[in-house]
Amino acid sequence: MAAFNWSGSQAVQSVVNIGPLAVIAPLLDRLDLADIIDRHLPPDPQLEYSHGEVLSLLLAARIAKPTALVNVAEWAEKSGAELLWNIPADKLNDDRLGRALDAFFEQRHAIQASATLHALGLADLSLERVHFDPTHVLFHGAYTSSLPRLSDNTVSPLRPSALIDPAHITHGYLAKDQKMVQVGAAAVIDKLGAVPIFTHLVGGNQNGHTAIHEHFELLRHHLPLPDRLLMISDRGT
Repeated sequence: MAAFNWSGSQAVQSVVNIGPLAVIAPLLDRLDLADIIDRHLPPDPQLEYSHGEVLSLLLAARIAKPTALVNVAEWAEKSGAELLWNIPADKLNDDRLGRALDAFFEQRHAIQASATLHALGLADLSLERVHFDPTHVLFHGAYTSSLPRLSDNTVSPLRPSALIDPAHITHGYLAKDQKMVQVGAAAVIDKLGAVPIFTHLVGGNQNGHTAIHEHFELLRHHLPLPDRLLMISDRGT
């Protein structure tokens, strides 16, 4: 075998292993997630990249390799996400990600609903049968800055701040000596399994009856529920 010596110029190459992003990126693109988010969040001319672009990349990070916000930029560079989303890794600092999450929080229910309707349309699923179940999340540590829940606890989809305060961590009704919140999740189920369609938080000292009532009010306000809706849950709610 003959040997050759190359004397011409050499291009600098960097190789990344995109791994699960080969599936996640086109899936998020088909779900139109970035555009859905941007339709609900007013554009900011001072931002180089929209909230939708940043948050869809952050979601990909949570699915592919969950990591703290301060580590997302490093992950984006190593995984090739910065190339797939066309956002330089150095633009993905925790401050930028935090601002996008703050903006999302204000429209979280409307964004969830729009994404749900688009996904159900792609999968040809209906909202006639919805399954609901809450689960609790325990927290450990000192939370001296936690604020009390609003005194007016009237359920109204037009006043989401009166419904839930996700920053409020309370003693759980199941575990009096621990801090917890409850996460309520609704799903549509077909022969292939469950498709989550909506989530929301309630205080840890609220029982399942409160969770399902608030959840139904949010669904009714944000989604075009059919007249003959059947909502299924366990006896705890």
